[in-house]
Amino acid sequence: MPVYKRYRYLSRYKEIANILFKYGLGYIVDILGLKGLLSYRNILFNSKTQEPPATLARRIRGALEELGPTFIKFGQVLSTRSDIISSEIASELEKLQDNVPPFPFTEAKEQIERELGGSIYDFFYEIDEQPLAAASIGQVHRAVLKNGKEVVVKVQRPNIEEIIERDLEVLFNIARVFERRTEIGKVYSLEDIVEEFARAVRDEMDYSREGRNAEKLKHNFSDINFVYIPEVYWEFTTKRVLTMELIEGIKVSNISELKKAGHDTEYIARKLAEIFLKQVLIDGFFHGDPHPGNVFIMDTGQIALIDFGVVGRIDEKLKYKFIDLILNITRKDIDSITLNLLQIGIIKKKVNYDDLKRDINNLYNRYYEIPLADISIGKCLEEVMVLAHKYNVVFPSDLTLLTKATITLEGIIKKLSAEISLIEIAEPFTKELLKEKLSIKHIKKETLEKISKLNFFLNTLPIQVYSILDKIESGNIKIDLQHTNLDELGSKLDIISNRLSFSIIVAGIIIGSSLISFATKKPLLWGIPIAELGFTIAGIMGFWLLISIIRSGRF
Repeated sequence: MPVYKRYRYLSRYKEIANILFKYGLGYIVDILGLKGLLSYRNILFNSKTQEPPATLARRIRGALEELGPTFIKFGQVLSTRSDIISSEIASELEKLQDNVPPFPFTEAKEQIERELGGSIYDFFYEIDEQPLAAASIGQVHRAVLKNGKEVVVKVQRPNIEEIIERDLEVLFNIARVFERRTEIGKVYSLEDIVEEFARAVRDEMDYSREGRNAEKLKHNFSDINFVYIPEVYWEFTTKRVLTMELIEGIKVSNISELKKAGHDTEYIARKLAEIFLKQVLIDGFFHGDPHPGNVFIMDTGQIALIDFGVVGRIDEKLKYKFIDLILNITRKDIDSITLNLLQIGIIKKKVNYDDLKRDINNLYNRYYEIPLADISIGKCLEEVMVLAHKYNVVFPSDLTLLTKATITLEGIIKKLSAEISLIEIAEPFTKELLKEKLSIKHIKKETLEKISKLNFFLNTLPIQVYSILDKIESGNIKIDLQHTNLDELGSKLDIISNRLSFSIIVAGIIIGSSLISFATKKPLLWGIPIAELGFTIAGIMGFWLLISIIRSGRF
């Protein structure tokens, strides 16, 4: 049964089907069973009159842009997943932007007043009607509190939650169909990917969570004076409104202004690297979007971070595996890198270890003559992820976010100073942390954890064995069988049988009308010969059948 017949939002499915077809992605429409929603104009004229962009990657980007903010954000998330999609598509999806106009200030004012429970001027001495920036989920206005503090107020777009929740349900349904009907859907568990995306975008829509992210980073850097995290004003913050301290400074990418103001760009580059490595390797909690627009250098020389909607988390086990990987990259140890890759990733299919090792060795040979200072950790990790994609090994989403953040930060560092290398600064960090991992205290902690898990397993094992034996004895063992593509086959048989029945009816009308036309006394209906009426009806029905066949694309 086609996906749109089982779920709500019929008009949205129709829009999706026609946009995909417009960009030459008709085979996806076919997989989803959405051909029945294509407009006649699209089928008969669009494919001939409109030339889609040349490459598959550009067609996918074009379609996602036209499908709106949820699909744009989904594409942006996929652009970080070089372990799932090809590098060509990932590079193209990086170009996706939230190019949306700001919404009227009257709507922003209503949203603020509704959320804070009073007139806007009960809370703010003044607020600029023109937003500083606008994105798909919300926009930012400069304001002044009653106590004279300058702040920024982030306001969520009205009804954006309903729009995103609708599209998330649609994405879940599409993922389910892909998992049932395609190999890539089964291997990469598309439902899990959409689930992770849904969780991330819902977190991003909760501005109080963004405020807590900012406070956690502020706490983590409380003893480091060269980092500045803006203050959150909780009395003016809710799920849909966020009020934070206004940060004024020079954008980190504006090198000429930084030098004019007397800032040491090499010092900034080194400190940026240290800030990032502390977040990842020590705290396990990092800013996931450190692009130049989110990093400012204040008059005091402090490095200020803003926009905490996207953050990543690295747990202790993943952190030490990641440290091992970085150290092995710096040592160019092929065997260890191969093992690290298999330890960190989720193996979806049997991996040929020798082939994987050979490909990593080829990658190593490309970096062999390059000095350590010139090696990009981010690019290196990205290339490892491309290899992972080839061998159906999927990395945790936080690690792919970390890879993207690393590439972005390395670009900023190189622009600030060609002398500073993230990998060189990372090496002493990782060695120190590795010593900590090998310390008696850490080994004791790990041993106790393993003993506790083993104890739990041994205690629950008899219960599990008894439960299985009891089910066998009572005949209650069940085997779940899952059919593959039978629903698609059933849908096609349904269409075929309907067309066949339709054709038989048309043929019957034609034969009946022909017999009546030879009668000596031709019967009339409302003064019209029944035979002619029958031929007309048969002609209309035949034309309708022809159109449905053309729409199916199989003729």
